[in-house]
Amino acid sequence: MHFSALALAALLSPALGSPISQTGEAAAALVPGVNIANAQIAGTDKAIKDSYIVVYKASASDADIAGHEANVAQKLKKAPNNKFNVGSFRGYHLETDPVGLAQVANNPLVDYVEIDQVVSVNPIFGTEANFTASIEGDVGAAALVTRSGSVERWGLGRISHRLRSYVNYIYDSSGCSGTHIYIIDTGIKASHQEFNGRAYHGANYVSGSPNTDENGHGTHCAGIAAGNNVGVCPYATVVGVKVLDADGFGSLSNVISGVQWAVHDAQINNWWKKSVISMSLSGGKSDAINAAVESAVNQGISVVVAAGNANADASAYSPASTGKAITVGATDFNDNRASFSNYGAVLDLFAPGVNIKSSWIGNADSYSTQSGTSMAAPHVAGLVAYIIAKENPQPDQIRNRIVELATTNKVIDPMGSANRIANNGNGVN
Repeated sequence: MHFSALALAALLSPALGSPISQTGEAAAALVPGVNIANAQIAGTDKAIKDSYIVVYKASASDADIAGHEANVAQKLKKAPNNKFNVGSFRGYHLETDPVGLAQVANNPLVDYVEIDQVVSVNPIFGTEANFTASIEGDVGAAALVTRSGSVERWGLGRISHRLRSYVNYIYDSSGCSGTHIYIIDTGIKASHQEFNGRAYHGANYVSGSPNTDENGHGTHCAGIAAGNNVGVCPYATVVGVKVLDADGFGSLSNVISGVQWAVHDAQINNWWKKSVISMSLSGGKSDAINAAVESAVNQGISVVVAAGNANADASAYSPASTGKAITVGATDFNDNRASFSNYGAVLDLFAPGVNIKSSWIGNADSYSTQSGTSMAAPHVAGLVAYIIAKENPQPDQIRNRIVELATTNKVIDPMGSANRIANNGNGVN
């Protein structure tokens, strides 16, 4: 979906989505008899007009759901746009006006309805900074290898050392093989040299768009997670799930469809135990996307999400506020919490997110330097894949293992967040 210049102007900010302002009593009375969980966004630039997400109660049976959806098609003369079935999270996306919604959603099977809303990526372009970096020699341990680094790739050095200022990346060469990282984003440029044939397009939920990255953000995140030279997990397979358009915007309903596709693809191919979903996108608080992500985790697939770039409490944003996701804030070269990074009790840890060089669209050898929690999250997604391949933990143990391996008490100004920086556990200071 593409958005008007007016809508884009209203939405662009230094943040990965901002909390939505209240619109008063009119929103609360939007559709009488229907529980609209986010009625406060009605009439704002964040709401997508006449687009709704309908979520079933957990008690709804398959037969009840089939009957209800047949009734929807009969009354509205059209079927739901997309149906959702991710573990215990079930529902559908419907395009209709409030009158049509009242005809079908005022039903005992329906738990709640959400107004579909805009989600976006707003990375902050990298700026020059003063760095003093250290480069040590090969550590010499049998299973560890050292990839020579540079200040532009300092993030890899930070997650492989307990102390800051190192830029060489030290990792176990046995890690990453056989893993899959689903990048739910703007798509990926699969032909980029960083992927060396390990990346492919999986699904596209942006109507009328090509099966590639038209923005650059998804390719950048994919490179951080799994690039040959700029990535954490250089042997993982990267799967692009396109839910955001060339301007970096999309709908919440399409993001949920992307999560569902990734979960089902991993299950169908029987690699769900060796898969991770990475989501560097954000919108206002949404029970629906949070529930979909939690259901994905309950299906055994780790989900890593960006905390957001509003310098605010991440509990006001989704999917950052999802309880079972691994929520990641951003730090800079000197271990400061990035000035834009969201914070708070919902964060699990921080990772490098300022002035990070990675793959970009254009040519197969294009690169860009970007900043944002969007860059921090794929560091951890790559690390999850690395730990899965190296240690083969049970799915419900992965989040705890990532937390256990983290470097503690180094973040300056964590603002009430857990004071942890992602680390690969190689034993190097």
